[in-house]
Amino acid sequence: MNDVPGLEQEWRMILQRSAPGARVLLRSAAMQISFLPEFAQAALRAQDSEGWHLRDRVGTYGSVMLAEVAA
Repeated sequence: MNDVPGLEQEWRMILQRSAPGARVLLRSAAMQISFLPEFAQAALRAQDSEGWHLRDRVGTYGSVMLAEVAA
């Protein structure tokens, strides 16, 4: 279970302080990154991050997302 208000607050702060084009690397134990608030999903352009996940030597994370903050 996720702390929805906490995630929303955190993503608001991340996006407020990120310049357009800034890159965000998100790693999660969840198999899918479906817990992002809708406004954060709309503000991010996901990039191909399959290679990042495959290079994880420890195998700690279930998913990896590399994204760029939209203008």
